[in-house]
Amino acid sequence: MTWVYGWPLYNRDAVKIAKKHNLVKDLNPGTLRLIEAAHLWVSKKAGFPLMLCCWVGEDTELVYAAYVDYRERAYPPQKILPEDPGWYRHSDGSWSPWGGELWSETDRNPKDNLNSGIWIKDILAAVADDDDEEVGSGEEDSEEGDDDESDEDTDEESTEGSDDATGSDEDSDVTVTDGVHRIFEGPQSLFWTNYASTSTSPSTIFLFDSSLTSLVEARRSMVPDEYRPANLSDEDVAIVPADVAEVMARGPSIGNGVDWQDLARTIQEHFADRLPCMQHLLHQPVVNAITQLTRMRKQLVISLVPYMHREIVEKQGWFAEFAHRCAVRFAFHLPRAEFTKHERVLHHAVAEALHELYGAYTEVWFGVEEKPAPILQRLLEKWKGQFDSLLEWLDWPMCTKAYLL
Repeated sequence: MTWVYGWPLYNRDAVKIAKKHNLVKDLNPGTLRLIEAAHLWVSKKAGFPLMLCCWVGEDTELVYAAYVDYRERAYPPQKILPEDPGWYRHSDGSWSPWGGELWSETDRNPKDNLNSGIWIKDILAAVADDDDEEVGSGEEDSEEGDDDESDEDTDEESTEGSDDATGSDEDSDVTVTDGVHRIFEGPQSLFWTNYASTSTSPSTIFLFDSSLTSLVEARRSMVPDEYRPANLSDEDVAIVPADVAEVMARGPSIGNGVDWQDLARTIQEHFADRLPCMQHLLHQPVVNAITQLTRMRKQLVISLVPYMHREIVEKQGWFAEFAHRCAVRFAFHLPRAEFTKHERVLHHAVAEALHELYGAYTEVWFGVEEKPAPILQRLLEKWKGQFDSLLEWLDWPMCTKAYLL
């Protein structure tokens, strides 16, 4: 069991930060937009610290992590800094409050030392004492970027305080009573996609090319560890030298700036915990289909909310455009006109993987409205098979952990 020590950014504080620093240029921004802008601003000021989705009660919340304990212990380490909120279970799919017992005590380990890491509370201190300050939104110092407005005031949450652990060594079932809203991981998703793939591109020779038909046929009867260039036929071997010559002729100073390894790593890290967690939820025994679907949608919104732009949802047939935005978000900015033959193959592979990933996500998100319980149960069974097939098809090593299914 992985334990995370960190802090939430509460809605009331996020709105205060956004107004104080004029992070949103609109005169009458929605609360949700203020919260997202503040979240991005705090992340930037803190050097983009690790943010992990953790369990708080029976819900998952986003936590700025100052310390992560990977020692697979049943209970969190001893609280060294009692003035801070406390410990959270990482929502990695290996445990859930409805599938396991909530922890009720801490390990007493004097060697635990949490006096290192990024302390978000220091960044928030500048606005912590300004409860009565009324600062209007302006146009200066905007950190908002390209995020579109969402004025749904129903998304506003005013959380009121948390459990105070100061002076007490007793732990309750839940470390804090309120936490950061799931919407906060949406900007984190945007951070990954906006800042990915900025390194220099290597010269790439890619043998996973459908034009090399002999390798395509060979792979159908092999596992990845058995893939070998020696499976090339004589006809395909004649193609490869020409590709090598083309790459070498470009010279070391010519490139389009795309680091394909970095892009692949970014996409894998983005889904590494989310996919197994969805698979875990789908494999839970169905006692109440509506309740189970609600839990699943809470996980889905983390990945999908960055693409739910207002100008899209107001259009007829907006679902198709929404699904397209999801699928191209990681790679839409790449200079496709400058791609080599093999980079076009890589780009196609990225697009295909994202299409399958977000296709599964969006079908679950939009396929449950106003359905009777028997149909919902059949849909759950269908989606379970789809996510199982998706993880098997992706074959990502970070998604092959042992989960409670």
